[in-house]
Amino acid sequence: MAGLSPTLLDSAEGHHGTRGGRLLALGLLEWSFIVLVGGLTALAGVFALYVVIQVFRNPSRRR
Repeated sequence: MAGLSPTLLDSAEGHHGTRGGRLLALGLLEWSFIVLVGGLTALAGVFALYVVIQVFRNPSRRR
């Protein structure tokens, strides 16, 4: 692993000594942003699916 570029784990290793088996060195704030962005992405996907369904829906059934 000597030729690899530094990662988030490598920078966290300098502050905490060892990795301690952790996969990601992220705190509560970072995870909350990940959850927020994931939720908004899912919401946008559901809305896009709704729009596609409305476009291809039979016009006679719109009442």
